[in-house]
Amino acid sequence: MSNSDDFNTNLPSMHHKRHGCAAAAIGSQIFVAGGRNDLTIEIFDTLRKEWIMTNSIIMNTRECCAAVSLGDKFTVIGGSSIDAEDFPDFLSSMVEYDTILQQWSPLPSMNNRRMGCAAGVVDGKIFVAGGFDGFHCSSSAEEYDPATQRWTDMPPMHFQRFGCAAAVLDEKFYVFGGCNDEGIDHPSAEVYDPASNQWSMISSMKAARQFCAAVPIEGKIIVMGGGDFGDELVLSTYEIYDPTNDQWSSFTSEHNERWGCAAVEIRGTIYLVGGHDRVNPLNTIKSLRFMAVLLDKQPGVARDMGIDDNAMPSFISYLGHYCKFTTMWEIMRNRQDLFSW
Repeated sequence: MSNSDDFNTNLPSMHHKRHGCAAAAIGSQIFVAGGRNDLTIEIFDTLRKEWIMTNSIIMNTRECCAAVSLGDKFTVIGGSSIDAEDFPDFLSSMVEYDTILQQWSPLPSMNNRRMGCAAGVVDGKIFVAGGFDGFHCSSSAEEYDPATQRWTDMPPMHFQRFGCAAAVLDEKFYVFGGCNDEGIDHPSAEVYDPASNQWSMISSMKAARQFCAAVPIEGKIIVMGGGDFGDELVLSTYEIYDPTNDQWSSFTSEHNERWGCAAVEIRGTIYLVGGHDRVNPLNTIKSLRFMAVLLDKQPGVARDMGIDDNAMPSFISYLGHYCKFTTMWEIMRNRQDLFSW
């Protein structure tokens, strides 16, 4: 990529600054809600590269909430609001935005209040884990079945996780980072397998991360941003987890410090939205073309891609458009069989 930074920053900013926002993708659009004292919802059209403000107002302000999409519905979960006396109200409520009717509806509340929780969809059910209930950081988790409109407790995680991130890959629910009651941010991660109804620890990230963002893509999971507040750090690094070998790879991105951000993936591109850079809340959005970055960082990946002769012209075109020249040269050197045609 021509930019020394992996992320493309040439995208229009949101209308509102949003720290502690949540986002989910529906089709080619990104729906963003929440943030401190913000009742609005914004939509980013990735094809037209423009933001759309809706007239629909969310039922509560929600900071440090979670969000998922189910069909054409955008669902926002938990978070915290400010009450009439300017005190925080930790929320168990869940609301749903119908993107066709363009209106909000309440859904059954969770069994627990959760600010800074993480959520994902597995087999049509919403899984939620971690958070802070106003008294303690939580290790609990629960699932919502839209068919019965009921919440069911799941087994607890191994660690308390306030400000964690989650991603769903191969029908498993992965949860990363967060902090405990002692205020210690940790790099640990774990995965819930619905088939066995059990949590299992996976290898830890390279860095401790609270209020980071996670996205599944191409059989891997990328975790971005967040803070290690024990060391007073806001992170610009991102890490890629490969479940096939239970290993992490860590990368540095210039000028990309942000925590309390949200991330989604659409057609092989990751979009990182909002957050806070330790000085100011942010309204910016950045994009990352995952495969190009992966090839730039680890050209040897091309050895295992199984590219056949029919796909080779498209692969060469992709390299020329999105990867560094040195990446193309390294791939050609390491896999000359790819270019025998």
